[in-house]
Formats: sequence, structure tokens, C-alpha cells
Amino acid sequence: MRKTITVKVTAEDIAEGQPLTCRYCPIALAVRRALGADLRTPIQVTPAFISHYVGSVEHIYELPPEARDFIIYFDRGYPGEPFEFELEVSGV
Repeated sequence: MRKTITVKVTAEDIAEGQPLTCRYCPIALAVRRALGADLRTPIQVTPAFISHYVGSVEHIYELPPEARDFIIYFDRGYPGEPFEFELEVSGV
């Protein structure tokens, strides 16, 4: 079953997020919160996609353009601003 969630990347996510770290970047922190997952839940974010596991099944979602741009700039050292985006997910 698929549903749409709103992912809100907050100023706190940006301050606590780690550049060049696919599991602890600001978007990964925000997605984890939007999914109601804890820090042990493997969520990975690249400039192209987000992936997470439900049991042994990997779910992969394409990042929207604004999230791709944020990751690229954040990984280059620019902090960026809080923003939000919609993500259609399954397995949750």
C-alpha cells in the first residue's frame, strides 16, 4: 500500500545533520521522523534517491528536485534553509 507523507526538514535537522553521510544527513533525519522510525532504522539518502528497509524488503524512492538540490549544496558546505516535500512511500 502506498501513501504520501510530508517530509519537513527543520533547522534542527540541518544543524544536527552530517554532510556526506547518507544515513545522518538532514533529509535522512527528517524522513526517519516522518516515517515514525527510530535511529536504528536504516535510511539512506543520496542525491538521487531515498531507501529504507521494512523487514528484509528495501523500498527505494526518487528524491524530488528541491531535495536533490539541498543535498548537493549541503554536502558542499552550504547550510541551506528549512523546507518540506511530499514523498510517496510504501511498506509503512
